[in-house]
Amino acid sequence: MLAVEEIFKLAIAEWGAGRIEKETVRQLHEATLLKLDISKAEVYLNWHPVFSCREAIERTVAWYKRHYKEPSGNMFSFTVEQIRECECIVM
Repeated sequence: MLAVEEIFKLAIAEWGAGRIEKETVRQLHEATLLKLDISKAEVYLNWHPVFSCREAIERTVAWYKRHYKEPSGNMFSFTVEQIRECECIVM
């Protein structure tokens, strides 16, 4: 399991900038510790991740960097390219 805060830290490191801001005033109840857990998907769906958390975050951040760098660019072709890379790894 990976704490959500750790995911944010990895994404910030990959992006190269940013910070985590924690609200001091809570309006709604929320758990103080959030974790992502894939164990049910592994058990019930026989699903296993292709990428480590770090690799998945790197690829996601790469997509967003491209999107913000070239807002009028062709994200469709970049997205298809990423999908094809994933297919090559799986197959």
